[in-house]
Amino acid sequence: MRNVEFFDIKTFSLKNISLYIQLFLIICLFGTIVASIFIKNDIMTLIIQIILALTMLIMAYNNKKIYKRKYMTYIYLAFSVILIGSVIVDIVW
Repeated sequence: MRNVEFFDIKTFSLKNISLYIQLFLIICLFGTIVASIFIKNDIMTLIIQIILALTMLIMAYNNKKIYKRKYMTYIYLAFSVILIGSVIVDIVW
């Protein structure tokens, strides 16, 4: 009988670590959105905005380096800068 491994260490490469970070951030984003349904306060919206801005930055990096798409990179960067600005304004205000 063969051993079947779920995650093979030999095939793991640091070249695509940004894809794993993007997956982790998306899972965190969905978890935070579900938690925000039950907890209604301003802190949860700030956390969602921060995670979404980080996800957009990682998506822009992945589009530029891995997928070689130029135009969506700028859109993701613009949205992330807007979200980061919104978070800074909410914290300062």
